Amino acid sequence: MDDYSKREKDIIRTGIQEALLCSEFAIKYLDQGPGRDQHLQQITNLVKNYCLLDHHLQARPNVIASMSANEAARLAQRENAENPGPVEDTIPDYSQIFSQKVKDATKNVTVENHAKFKDFHKKVQELVNKQDGTGDGDDVMYTEESENYLDPISKTELVDPVISTKCRHRFSRKSIMEHLRGKSFAQCPIMGCSAKFSAEDFEDDLVTAQTLRRRQLNKQI
Repeated sequence: MDDYSKREKDIIRTGIQEALLCSEFAIKYLDQGPGRDQHLQQITNLVKNYCLLDHHLQARPNVIASMSANEAARLAQRENAENPGPVEDTIPDYSQIFSQKVKDATKNVTVENHAKFKDFHKKVQELVNKQDGTGDGDDVMYTEESENYLDPISKTELVDPVISTKCRHRFSRKSIMEHLRGKSFAQCPIMGCSAKFSAEDFEDDLVTAQTLRRRQLNKQI
């Protein structure tokens, strides 16, 4: 992954985590009703934009490879032509062409199916249900008590939690880095998960970290 993509990934990750913290603040301090719903919808739309940007980043390598292949074929065709004609006076605006091709490649994606959006929606629903005491048998009610905050490797509470960008499983940083020591890639240790990842395929799970801090504070009260 190039430096540009890494920076964009960091912006997306941090933006979504900050959006969730803003949602938590709105749910906790705004009265239930249209005003709060409007704030949450605005935050949700922002997260959708972040997820769409992430789809664009994922499409970039294939678009670059396709454009490179097409340009190479065009030049080869010109070199082999008996009458290649005059050289174009203008150079194609590859930046504009690239942007359009990325948009075309992602025009049919559904951001609601993006893993990061699903995580965000789940957490917001959890917070709303907890604050309002709502939820019925037809909906899954997510609460802090039902969430698993154990590191699946050490079987102890998560410490410095990180989340896999490949399968969205959470681990304590120390445990998963030990699991990956000396390996370029390793399979996810969660039973039934076929994802393979490297040390670069993890991001800080700031939301879970904050939840764990809040749980610790509650225990001290």
